[in-house]
Amino acid sequence: MESQVKTMSVEVSKEITRMEMLTSMLGVLEQLELKQSTNELSLDFLWEQIRNLEQSYPEEYVSSDLANVTLTYLIPLMKLRLSTYWRPMDSKSTDEACRLIFQRWRPILEFCNKTQTNR
Repeated sequence: MESQVKTMSVEVSKEITRMEMLTSMLGVLEQLELKQSTNELSLDFLWEQIRNLEQSYPEEYVSSDLANVTLTYLIPLMKLRLSTYWRPMDSKSTDEACRLIFQRWRPILEFCNKTQTNR
């Protein structure tokens, strides 16, 4: 009986930890959603939040397919940035800035592309 109680206690502790982790992840996603809805979301803020989730919860990041969720925030921001700043005929410096954006987000873009082609 004592062994069962101990086993049950360990399992409950694991579930509490998992619930706290999922609540934390959900909080980040809700914050991203709020900032997007008020047009306050930036590429830098998105980068910080997604990197933090990926580093803090690597298994859940993959199992929850957060790379694809990230695209729902990333693509509109990249489209806006490129349409606003990319002027290849005007200046090479804008090319460099846009290249850096793609370079930063390349792992997520490639991961999403790879998962899409494997389906």
